[in-house]
Amino acid sequence: MTMSDKKCIKVALVDPFEQKVVYQTIPTDSHGSILGGVKLEIDCSLIDIVTLSDKHMVIIDDEGLYREDTRYSLLPMYPQPLAGKVVVCNYDEEGNTTDIDDDMYDELDSYTKFMHEGFSVEPRFEFMPLPTGKELN
Repeated sequence: MTMSDKKCIKVALVDPFEQKVVYQTIPTDSHGSILGGVKLEIDCSLIDIVTLSDKHMVIIDDEGLYREDTRYSLLPMYPQPLAGKVVVCNYDEEGNTTDIDDDMYDELDSYTKFMHEGFSVEPRFEFMPLPTGKELN
């Protein structure tokens, strides 16, 4: 497969370092995935996918909270700030990544807030034991 044969997916790149939201096209790989391209775009090796709605998702740097040089953005449809650059796109009923729709892009472009330099979120882990048989009843 050559670069000209590859399909590209149109996404919204939310960049808290430049404090802007821009359209970006990311090529798919031979399996139809954009994850390799997203990792390059947001400069990370591990990603996490957060569902925003029944057709929108955000792809984030799974280790973004641990970077000392990170910046944060607050998406209008997500309750907490996200660390580093993020990619927002659509997905279909089968879970395949699809182009972001213009309404979602416009909402992100109009209402995303960028946190001030120096803002940080402390990573937190919480242990929650699994319920025992008696607690399930």
